[in-house]
Amino acid sequence: MAYNKDLGRKLIDVFSDTVRAERPNRDSGWNQLNPDEGYGNSELQRKHKIFLSHSGSQKNFVEDLCVQLENVNRFPFFDQRIDSLPLGERFPDAIFRAAKQCQVAVAVLSEEFFTSKWPMLELVAFMEEQKLGVNKGLKILPLFFKISLTELKDSTRRNKWFSLWEGWARADGRIKIDRWKYALEELPKFNGIGYVEQGEGDSSYRNKVAEALCELVQPDVRWGNAGDVQGRLRICRIWGPRGGLVWCGRNRQNNLL
Repeated sequence: MAYNKDLGRKLIDVFSDTVRAERPNRDSGWNQLNPDEGYGNSELQRKHKIFLSHSGSQKNFVEDLCVQLENVNRFPFFDQRIDSLPLGERFPDAIFRAAKQCQVAVAVLSEEFFTSKWPMLELVAFMEEQKLGVNKGLKILPLFFKISLTELKDSTRRNKWFSLWEGWARADGRIKIDRWKYALEELPKFNGIGYVEQGEGDSSYRNKVAEALCELVQPDVRWGNAGDVQGRLRICRIWGPRGGLVWCGRNRQNNLL
């Protein structure tokens, strides 16, 4: 069909507005997490808006949730993704950096969450970053998936967790029992998403969670090292042979000529 100049200009304007909204501002404090890292640093450019914190027992549920979010152009930090934990890097550094930089920290709660070291280290990092860090706008979204709010507050259950944590703390200096208990006390204060077993099922619950996250987080647009706009959307802008605008999607090309 004939090239529509007005349509082309509108698409360019929309694209430009999206880029400006996503481009980090050097003077905005966005880079204050590490003032030694400059605007071109690839780690800051790969900032994840969503962090999926979970125990190994919920890995399958979280994997499916991650795929569902990726299909709508939200790319969370998930420990099974190479862009979350790059090869050759110290994974504790990558995890804590992402935990401090994300917009929404999703805690997939279960008994195993509180009896596993890494999910609790992540939860404490979320709480401390929101209260004391640069990222005070961080949202914490508890998913009461395999444990209810009532069970979470049960004193007998908590005492068992405290005993386990104290044993870990004797061998691991990162574990500060008072901070862990504080994180546990604060967690019920965040409005989360409960799981209704009767007639709901994991798939329905996962859909509900994905929908909520899409409301909280805009689709991802990332900046490549070469200065091109790239990322999971694989959005690019080129001019066709007749001067028409061509938009390239992730897996296909939408030709507007």
